[in-house]
Amino acid sequence: MTNSAATGTPAPVSYSLPRTNAKVLALLESHLARACRVLDIGAGEGYLTRRVHDLIRRNGYAAELEACDLFPDNFRVPEVPCHAINLHGGLPLDDQSVDLAYSVEVLEHLARMNSFAALTGRTMIVEMERR
Repeated sequence: MTNSAATGTPAPVSYSLPRTNAKVLALLESHLARACRVLDIGAGEGYLTRRVHDLIRRNGYAAELEACDLFPDNFRVPEVPCHAINLHGGLPLDDQSVDLAYSVEVLEHLARMNSFAALTGRTMIVEMERR
């Protein structure tokens, strides 16, 4: 991981189990090589964002990583832009502008599960890869 002392920014805290983060990274890795724009939805302080950012850079992928959260001022990964989420107006991104999106430890914080679908549905089309 990037040294937080070098950036002057405190390291983000993980609220997920280490094995959850490892599994998400493993699932994302094969898709990162083909993605142009990647979005972390509900990034929190940016712990997983930091790990995905480092994975993209370490492997030389061209993907540009962005994040979004209800409280973007709490985000601690200065190399990655973090957009504010508006639960009533969606994500501040153009429709179909994201190739790959992920969200970890978010759904359980929403009062209604369909809030997540409403938030992301307008902005992205999720393409499922069939094997």
